[in-house]
Amino acid sequence: MTTPHASIVILNWNGKDMLQECLRSASSLEYPSYDVVVVDNGSTDGSQDFVRHNFPEAHLIENERNLGFAEGQNTGIRYAVRSGADFIFILNNDITLDQNVLRELVAAFEEDESIGIAGPILYHADRPTVVQKAGAMISWRTGRAPYLGVGTTSSVLSLKMIPVDSVGMFLAKPALFKRIGFFDARLVSYWEDTDLCLRAKKGGYRVVCVPAAKIWHKGGATATKVPGLRTYYLTRNRFWMEKKYASWGARVLFCLLFFLWIFWLNSVRFLFYEQNTKEFGAFLRGIHDGLIPK
Repeated sequence: MTTPHASIVILNWNGKDMLQECLRSASSLEYPSYDVVVVDNGSTDGSQDFVRHNFPEAHLIENERNLGFAEGQNTGIRYAVRSGADFIFILNNDITLDQNVLRELVAAFEEDESIGIAGPILYHADRPTVVQKAGAMISWRTGRAPYLGVGTTSSVLSLKMIPVDSVGMFLAKPALFKRIGFFDARLVSYWEDTDLCLRAKKGGYRVVCVPAAKIWHKGGATATKVPGLRTYYLTRNRFWMEKKYASWGARVLFCLLFFLWIFWLNSVRFLFYEQNTKEFGAFLRGIHDGLIPK
């Protein structure tokens, strides 16, 4: 039986300092058939030359500007689909891969044909035995997608597969994207993975986290380079997702909670505790654009 071929799509923006560890681990996987695709989102730190000179076996896609996470990844996914990959592994640049991660994720698909998206367990890069997240489940009444397994150790995660609403980095087949579409480019960054996972579930696919598949994640390494970016998109897209997926009753409860509690809590945090007017401004813009989309 022929081993399915996987394309590993790694999105990068000004992350030259992280690429060496990420690509080194990607080149050392215990899996017989895969290639690595690096999508560079208009970096200005020399990332492109670093990849060409140090990892010439990787296919480098150079976007002229930063397209955001969603559309940046879409360029890599489209390339992988055209190249005839059997699986596409979507990753950030701030990760280190376990040697068996791809083998374990592919095995999950072979065991259950209803799976559309399978993600690994994410561990903290600086605390390698402590879980950062094992997928997420969504509460539309609060507008939150709390991570599962946070703070636990690897020995606690004994399930073979964990049904979830969302996983951030994941393996999928090209057929999934052909059926439900790609990442929604309008979301830019944050919640775009959740949106894709929910569309997959609506399409009849299962979304799971596979505890035997492991990666180590730094987290926030790119978003922190642009003040206000994370706050703006998390806030705006939270409202957009509520409109798209939540019931009328859940949306009412979310708005009450947000404007009676979350708004004031974040205002105090940004203005008085952190004394960060840029983040507060991004928060307000996110609310405005979330309620009144352009």
